[in-house]
Amino acid sequence: MAKQTYVKDFEQVFSIRGEDIVITSPARFDGATNELLYDQELDDLAIEKAHDVYRENNDYLSSQLIKEIRKKIGISQRDFATLMGWSQTTVVMYENGALPTNNNHNQLKMIYNKPAELNQYYINTKKSLSSKICVKIDNYLLNFKAERTNEELLALDIVDWFRIENVKQMKSSEIAEPLTQLKVMKLLYYAQGIMMAKFNRKLFLDEIIAWDYGPVVRVVYDQYQGKRSIVDELTNDEIPQALIDNYERINQNQNVMEVLNLVQKNFGHLSGISLMQKTHRENPWLETQKNGVICATLIKQYFKENILEILTKNDK
Repeated sequence: MAKQTYVKDFEQVFSIRGEDIVITSPARFDGATNELLYDQELDDLAIEKAHDVYRENNDYLSSQLIKEIRKKIGISQRDFATLMGWSQTTVVMYENGALPTNNNHNQLKMIYNKPAELNQYYINTKKSLSSKICVKIDNYLLNFKAERTNEELLALDIVDWFRIENVKQMKSSEIAEPLTQLKVMKLLYYAQGIMMAKFNRKLFLDEIIAWDYGPVVRVVYDQYQGKRSIVDELTNDEIPQALIDNYERINQNQNVMEVLNLVQKNFGHLSGISLMQKTHRENPWLETQKNGVICATLIKQYFKENILEILTKNDK
């Protein structure tokens, strides 16, 4: 007498976002007709396996890794949703196995690979979060900074170094002016280019964008949006210990200090406007589409070929 039903491995094809995913997974069959039968548990397992293959093919984070991001920060699904600008249902679905949209996937991948990038979401949503949650996010970002080596720098690390240098200048000189957002953006650009030209690697990880006012790092813009001077709170109060620690960490890196001292010597006396006009005459900004990312290779090539001219021909 034939079995009523039986289970065997079966090759199935699932179409996920236009991509055919072929998997082999257990399925239930009719013992008499050998026809494929519906089995919710086995079918759900097959779909989950197909999604896992799609994730692997397209470099998507697993639901477990998405959950780990949130748990490392130490916040609830609701607060993580607020932080990312999503609904709580979206976070629940992703942690339970649903595939993120392409845009949300890119955001998750970015903060997974570069935890400090979470800061740009934090800046935009901080007013919607409780003080208790803000403390948790602040601690997460500070701990990430503390865990990095001297070779792992972000644009905001370099900005903080320039801020402290500017405070020291203003305390020792009556003619020194507060560092502006416009000026520090250009100092970052020149520091990145000189680092790549002299030591064949990036100074900081963040991308540089070609805006109307010259090269810009978006996370720095978000951090100081609406401000002209970016050192006011440092001149009136004591410098936070976290900034001092970051400053001292950078000072321990001989190659980085060589580059930053060159930037200070050659560009520190120029205004933000003068530096902006200088970048407007240089190929990396000229050859990049408006609001596009300035290719790191283009920056490196330009600075390698023109390093002496860049460092000697400056507006007074």
